[in-house]
Amino acid sequence: MFSPFGEGSDNTGESVSANLKEDGSYEVHLKTIGKHRIVVTPSDVVYPAKPGHEYPCDLTPIEKEVKSGDNEIAIQLSKRGK
Repeated sequence: MFSPFGEGSDNTGESVSANLKEDGSYEVHLKTIGKHRIVVTPSDVVYPAKPGHEYPCDLTPIEKEVKSGDNEIAIQLSKRGK
């Protein structure tokens, strides 16, 4: 999920999500530029969590700068325990 920080008119709008492909790549089309918060969650995680339940993964946002045009933003993920 890519969410703009809301810093000015070019960096305001709705969050956009993308699914990971088999090879781990993804493609997302944003209408905003500037700083974005990126949160990666497994597809089997229900949001928001039910009261009393914890997420099986780290949902700490990653902050990245998105520029006009094509961007390649690599996101390093660690394996989650079961």
